[in-house]
Amino acid sequence: MKTIEEIALGTKFANEHIGAIMEICGATQNPTLAMKVILGIYEEPKIMHIGLRKINKDTEDRLMVFNSYDKWNDRVSYSYEKKKTKEIRVHKSTDTTLINIDNYEEFVVSYEDDYKWFNFELDEVIKATDECSLSQWNCWCEAYDKVTLEDFGY
Repeated sequence: MKTIEEIALGTKFANEHIGAIMEICGATQNPTLAMKVILGIYEEPKIMHIGLRKINKDTEDRLMVFNSYDKWNDRVSYSYEKKKTKEIRVHKSTDTTLINIDNYEEFVVSYEDDYKWFNFELDEVIKATDECSLSQWNCWCEAYDKVTLEDFGY
C-alpha cells in the first residue's frame, strides 16, 4: 500500500523516481520539511525582525534583531548589543565588590595562587550573535509587541 507521501510525489514525479526521493527525504534531518520542499508546499514562517528578551530578573530587557532562519534545524540567528566584559583571577578571599575598571589590576593574581575567576563589565558595548529555536524567538517577539523602540533609545 502506498503512503500519502508516495501518492503526493506521484503527482509530480515519475513512479520510478519516487523510491529514491523518499530515501533522500528520509536521510535528511527533517524528512517532513524535505517532503514539503520537494512538493512545493513549504511556506516560510512569518518571522518578526525584532525581539525582546529578559536575560534574568535583575537585568533590564535586551533588544534583539533577527539575522536569519535555518529552516532545516529550526534555528533563528539574532544579534544584540551587550557590554564587553573582562575576566580576571583574584584571590579566593577577595571582596569582589571592591573591584572596578580603575583598580582591577591590583587584584589580579597568578595561577599558582589560591584564586577564583571574576568577571566585570567594561564601558564598551559590543555586538554579539546567538541563536534559538523559532518558538523561543516568537515568545520574545510577543514580549516586544508590548514596548516601543523609543523605550530603548531608538
